[in-house]
Amino acid sequence: MHVKDLKTVEELLGQKDIKMTLRYSHLAPEHKNKALSFLNKIFTTSKKIQMHKN
Repeated sequence: MHVKDLKTVEELLGQKDIKMTLRYSHLAPEHKNKALSFLNKIFTTSKKIQMHKN
């Protein structure tokens, strides 16, 4: 699943409550690993930028 905005999915599916969307948005382990890698890159880059400013 390559959707980053579950609120959009909720609206597109016509669901009345985000809880229903979350119930069916199970992530496979490889998707979780990709998400962690993505976040790691963001935080690592952010730290490097902050270090250059100081």
